[in-house]
Amino acid sequence: MSENIPNAGNSARQIELALSRIDCLSTMPCIAAQYIPKIAKPQFQPSILSDIIESDPVIAARSFYLITSHGVNISERKFSIRNAVDKIPSNEVRDLFLSIKASPVFDGTEPAPDKKGLIIHSLGTACYAKAIAEITGIRIDAQLAYYAGLLHDIGKFTLIEIMPRSFY
Repeated sequence: MSENIPNAGNSARQIELALSRIDCLSTMPCIAAQYIPKIAKPQFQPSILSDIIESDPVIAARSFYLITSHGVNISERKFSIRNAVDKIPSNEVRDLFLSIKASPVFDGTEPAPDKKGLIIHSLGTACYAKAIAEITGIRIDAQLAYYAGLLHDIGKFTLIEIMPRSFY
């Protein structure tokens, strides 16, 4: 089928490149400014970062990857990001946060994607997903519903970061 589509091989290579760079997604500088002082403390406790993890889709996605790679069960009856990150060695959580870069400043040659608007949208969706889970009484953990809402557009963050012209 791809032989009938012009440039299909080139598109496939671009997608593979994008997927290989997902771990390089960045956060907004104002969010990095919140966690850097916290991770610099000598008696660093990963749980003090839970509010930041809950507010940024990119950091949440990277944190969930770290949490699940350590075998922490996220399907517990009452999931808590605070408890989950405390089960990870603090140096690994610190390293994760140190590896997250802040978004580059745009030079004005191309339109800056509305990353802030996308974060606000993701936070709103997360809050609604949590409220729906609580109201309906369905056997869905409200916190996990929150994270599902927060992460529902993670692909858009990837497009903004890796292929910003493709986002529009």
